[in-house]
Amino acid sequence: MKSYHSNVVGLTYEGRGEFIQRNIAPGALLTLEHEPSNEYDRNAIAVLYGRQKIGYAPARSRWILERLLAGDIQEIVAGDLEYDEFGLAAVLPIEIRTVEQLRAPSGPSLGSHRPIASDSNLVRDGDYLPQELSASPVILRAHPIGFIVAILLIPVVLGVLILLLWWLDSRTTKLEISRHTVRYETGIFSKDRRELGRGKIRTVRVQQSFLNRLLNVGTIEIYTAGDKPEIVARDMLAPNRLRQILIKS
Repeated sequence: MKSYHSNVVGLTYEGRGEFIQRNIAPGALLTLEHEPSNEYDRNAIAVLYGRQKIGYAPARSRWILERLLAGDIQEIVAGDLEYDEFGLAAVLPIEIRTVEQLRAPSGPSLGSHRPIASDSNLVRDGDYLPQELSASPVILRAHPIGFIVAILLIPVVLGVLILLLWWLDSRTTKLEISRHTVRYETGIFSKDRRELGRGKIRTVRVQQSFLNRLLNVGTIEIYTAGDKPEIVARDMLAPNRLRQILIKS
């Protein structure tokens, strides 16, 4: 038996996150169900706890569908629920145990992942790198003291304005990594967009203070030539994992 890792997404719909918090402990057994009649994606894979739907496998996890249809999956085990910067249930990691070694699919209809090497605890055995990954700045972890101050200032409206500006910045700033390119977009009213070829990346540096390391956030600097970075992405969650992905060819 071999174990692989993925996530359950879509927890913000229909109170699924709250249901998981109340009813599903790490180690609970889950099941998968193919939904060929799903109006959004005929390859959708629902994740269930008993008869209760708790979310879906990521849209690009077609290798899971391939193994599910082949009957190779033995059991699905829930991990520790992960939360976003607002304290809402965001992702439920799952361990997929199979009766034979999973194979990364090669066809375009099922394949959009490729295996990446394990490096300490940043990338676990069986993780897959999506063809496209999008990351945005986090607020609470990157500015914990400022966030607390903003909360305290809510009664005088100033705190609301600070939180609103942070939220808009987080929603309008994106670092997008595809198999061949890296795109960085920022700006609330006027946009600054930069795009680099993955093959041109020479160095990727992570800048973290001591508190940043404790909270697993930091700034990512991407260099192609010269001493100045072409892209500086601040307040990114799990920056060392993003760096590991960026330096993979």
